[in-house]
Amino acid sequence: MCGIAAILDSRGIEPGFEHSTRWTQCLASLRRRGPDGSGTWRSPTNTALLGHTRLAIVDPTTAGHQPLVAQWHPVTITYNGELYNAPDLRKELIAKGFKFQSHCDTEVLLNAWLCWGRGMLDKLLGMFAFAIWDDTKKALFAAVDHVGMKPIVWKLESDRLFLASDTDSIRALTGRDESLNPTALRHVLTMSCCPAPLTMWAGVYKLKGGHTLEWSPGSGVVINRYYNPPNQTDSQDHSESFDGLFERVVADHLIADVPVGAFLSGGLDSASILAGAVSNGIHPTCFTLEMEGEASEHDDARRVARHLGLDLVCKPIADRILESLALYASGFDEPQGYSALLTMVAISQMASNHVKSVIGGDGGDETFGGYLWQRETGIDAWQNWEKTRSLVESQSSIAEQVRSTEADDETRALARRVFGSHSFVHGYLSRVFPGFHPAEARAMTPDWSDAYDEETASGWLIPEDRPDLPHLRRTQRLDLLGFCPASILPKIDRGAMHFGLEIRSPMLDRRLIDRGLCAPVHRDEMLADGSKSRPDLRRYASTHLGDALSNRPKQGFSIRTSTELAQWRALAESIKEMKIVRSGVLSPQWCSFVPIGDMTRLRLVCMLGAWAEHRI
Repeated sequence: MCGIAAILDSRGIEPGFEHSTRWTQCLASLRRRGPDGSGTWRSPTNTALLGHTRLAIVDPTTAGHQPLVAQWHPVTITYNGELYNAPDLRKELIAKGFKFQSHCDTEVLLNAWLCWGRGMLDKLLGMFAFAIWDDTKKALFAAVDHVGMKPIVWKLESDRLFLASDTDSIRALTGRDESLNPTALRHVLTMSCCPAPLTMWAGVYKLKGGHTLEWSPGSGVVINRYYNPPNQTDSQDHSESFDGLFERVVADHLIADVPVGAFLSGGLDSASILAGAVSNGIHPTCFTLEMEGEASEHDDARRVARHLGLDLVCKPIADRILESLALYASGFDEPQGYSALLTMVAISQMASNHVKSVIGGDGGDETFGGYLWQRETGIDAWQNWEKTRSLVESQSSIAEQVRSTEADDETRALARRVFGSHSFVHGYLSRVFPGFHPAEARAMTPDWSDAYDEETASGWLIPEDRPDLPHLRRTQRLDLLGFCPASILPKIDRGAMHFGLEIRSPMLDRRLIDRGLCAPVHRDEMLADGSKSRPDLRRYASTHLGDALSNRPKQGFSIRTSTELAQWRALAESIKEMKIVRSGVLSPQWCSFVPIGDMTRLRLVCMLGAWAEHRI
């Protein structure tokens, strides 16, 4: 895992720029992602400058130093990620006559590009973000993995392209006081995060998962999609072949030249992964957090670890939110409103004191259908948006009402139902991305005149809906392209990389995604309590864990403390003195839009304010 940066300029990059404050500050910002070394490469034509900070996981010798220049071609790469099928690709490339000077997957990726060009993307199994420069063609080719586990952000200024791993580093690279993007800010208020392609900064964009970016002088930026999750199910039952596939994927994700640990919550996903590791003869050290009260899963984690014969490091998480909030604010280049980010920085900080890489269970709910919202029932369930469609017509003035600071709590709650009744995707967003109504978000940021409404808030996800899929697979697909890249993947990438820790997610392997989204849906999978969800995975875990597997109802790995609401209320008292209000970004009357006892909205504003205090 690493940090990458690049500048491309058709007019040429000024001499000595690699020694400038902007470049050195950019690499300094990326050093948390790659504390083991750094490098800079300038192209002979002076058109490209590539940078890299390294977290050495595979072939930690100097042979893995980047940027890496091809042996016999004017092609150079800067790369962040892990290729889990690198050994197989290496053998294939050697058979075709390619020579290797290292054991690192960077050289495999570079030679794969020379051999297959963009066609190599169909062969790659892993998580990655890379930029390849061809100095003869004066052309850049960049890509991120199929779901966006590893990030690329970019900005185009006339004939100059900036590219980096996160917005903190790209802001250092441009040397400009970038302006906030009002639509992105309102996305955060409405959905608790900022989905791609927008970032919090005007003119700076994220490259979506499964997409490529190309640039050459005079051609501008061209973005194309190379991966699309399955759009249809398979009528065949492949349950008998699941175990072998799953264990092979887990084994591939444990390839490394340094010890790989594991996050263990005690739930089905992380426990299954560890059972798969042990079945492959690998015994990772596990890490978990002890939280307050009976909802804590640390005893479940201990039981699983004991059954599998694994060492477990357990740390009580501080019950003072302010401590975790400070780590979140410094580590995340973009804000979110989910408390799971606070537990992520806590467990990542702990694990980084022991290992440089861990495997985790994130992505299992998207791949196999484990979220409770994917199967909610009843008249008020978000899936019944069509039955409440009349709300849109009968409450046409609801948006106007909730713009006012005088709107009552009942009206604000109704407004979110109205928002969710526009379409299936609106209903999904209203359920999965809790926040303010779009009209409230606009009223809370009055200094911008830009339009923002229900369609602006949903437009990024509407094209991804596939109504012909069974309900469960339809929602899984929206999760994979919605909640996962917008919230989950930034959570695990930024939260861990802030401490120089790599997280590997076997559940998001392309082979498992294709299996999970194509599988036929069994009736029991739709039970509202989720007790029969993920049948193949549940059967596998039952076989290998038996009574050690918890029957606890599904819950997220988020902060759980009896004083949480009181703490957010206390923190909210200081927002009026914070930059986000003093600078005019957020209305001083923001609290009028928070119903009494609404911890979701209160937490969202507090986390947004803490983030802004570090960056505006």
